Formats: sequence, structure tokens, C-alpha cells
Amino acid sequence: MMAVLLGWTTPAAFAFHPEPGNIYYGIVRAADGHQLGTADGVRLLMQSSRTNVVAGQIRVDTYTVAECDVFTSQAGEPNFILRPSLDGGGGDRYSPLALQTGESVRVLLVVRNGTTNELGGAVPAPAARGTFHPINLAAPCSDADRDGLCDDWELAHFGSLQATDGTIDSDGDGLTDKQEHDGGTNPKNDPPPLVLHVVSAGESGITVEWRRLPGRTYRIDSASNVTDAFVPVPSSRLVQNPGNPDSIEVKLAEENPLFLRVIQQ
Repeated sequence: MMAVLLGWTTPAAFAFHPEPGNIYYGIVRAADGHQLGTADGVRLLMQSSRTNVVAGQIRVDTYTVAECDVFTSQAGEPNFILRPSLDGGGGDRYSPLALQTGESVRVLLVVRNGTTNELGGAVPAPAARGTFHPINLAAPCSDADRDGLCDDWELAHFGSLQATDGTIDSDGDGLTDKQEHDGGTNPKNDPPPLVLHVVSAGESGITVEWRRLPGRTYRIDSASNVTDAFVPVPSSRLVQNPGNPDSIEVKLAEENPLFLRVIQQ
């Protein structure tokens, strides 16, 4: 049984309601590859740098636009959620630090002693309101050949630092070795990842879609918090789109669950 993550290749798929600014979530690991948790006492800071003119002088200021603790989760399930606000303009503006669509951002890891390190892994720019960004992050590691791949990871999977530069697809699954590295997946034998998309979200329900595989069945679970127990959504609340076999609407109950998880069985 395998769980399918929204835009991500590890177990668990999530949808938020009501629609937020942008949501960034995923797994952050230490340099040695182990998944961080509450006991590690670390926080994530999302920052954006902006050019300002002060007293006639141009300067670059850095702003923290979101932050969160890294929490303990099951192996392969998300251990952080960052919720930056998005500037909609006018009365829709959430805060003076709200992000602009397309603005460049980075994520930093802060450890107990106050040391701050920028994390490896692509951090996409904020998009339209309600966009989900599944990302995997890793603490800094040794990269002798400067190809963006940790030396320990290259040696473990390929036996040398020369076998790949990250641009090739060693197992032919549609992901480059660099994407496999950043996603925490195996570059030698992983099947193509399944991706769950949130099509729309409203007061009555959330419509999601994913590429269904022949011969597989799927179950949708819900929970009010990512750390709560997930329970199956009754079939009476699932509405299949007759024009798209990969799309299904989840009718919300009165408790309005914040998270949905799709399980491939």
C-alpha cells in the first residue's frame, strides 16, 4: 500500500481548506539523510530579500515571511508546514510582509545554538492564492564536485562522484538524478511518481485529481490536523467527475477537515 503526496513522491497527500495564501510543506532532513523531528529542536525560516531606497540610497533588506517548528512525523510524511501570506493588493493584503507572486524566497534552518544554514532543495516562488508547494529540504552537505548532489548520496547510489552530474535520468522514470536527490527518492529503481493536484476548493467541497494506475484502488482519508489520526472519507461524500476519471470531489462535512490524504492500495 502506498500513499500519494500532492506534487510529491513520498507517503501522504494533503489539501487545505479554506484556501490559504501559499502552502509549502514536505520533509527536511539532516545532512546524513535522517528525517528531523521535534527532539532536534530546529525551526525553519522562509525569507525574501527586497531592494529598498532609504534616504536616497539603494539597499537590500531581508524579511522573514513565514516560520515554523520541525515536528516529528512518520517516515516519509511531512514534518514541516510554512504558510506565507500572499499580497492580493488593496483590502486583500494580509500583512506588510505578504509575498508578491513570483517573488524569490529561500528557507533557512535554525538549530539550538542559533546557527542558521540555508537548506538545499528547490524552493519555488509563490504563485496564485491557494497554491501548494510540496518540497524536500536538506541541511548542507559535502559536495566536492559542485554538482548539487551530496557526496554521500552519490557514493551510496552510484559508487563514485563521476557517475552522474544530476542532469541525467538514471532509471528512466522521468525525474533527473538531481530531482531524485532533492526529493529523497531512489535514482536507480523508483517508479514514476504519482502527483495529486487540488483543482478547486469551495465551501461545499474540494476537488482533487491524480493519475490513476490500472488495477489499483484508492482511498481518501481526512483529518483536521496533519498530526491527527486520518479516517476514511465515506463514499457518500465522494463525487466522481464523469468527464474525468482522474478527478473526484470530496464533499465537506460540518467539521470541515483541513487535510485530505489519498492512499493507493
